[in-house]
Amino acid sequence: MTDTFRSQVPPEQWRGLVMQRKSLAVGAKRVELYRMQTRNANVPIPPGGAAAIQYEVRSAQGDRFIERVLMVNQVDGWRPAGYAIQHIPAS
Repeated sequence: MTDTFRSQVPPEQWRGLVMQRKSLAVGAKRVELYRMQTRNANVPIPPGGAAAIQYEVRSAQGDRFIERVLMVNQVDGWRPAGYAIQHIPAS
């Protein structure tokens, strides 16, 4: 994680997200839906650039989720700077 992301997410909240993600990972199918990378000087991002990635995750039980990850390129490589996962209600 980036230092900024780590400072803004309480450890218990991060553990909760990790546990939720792990519970989905058993038998889950994850498909990348979208990826956008930018190095645009007009956007407030780190000099190395940023990438927004979105996945559709289907659990083994058939539930669907959207998973979003924001990555920033730092000196030591790409690091997560944001994360969200949202359940998609059955229609």
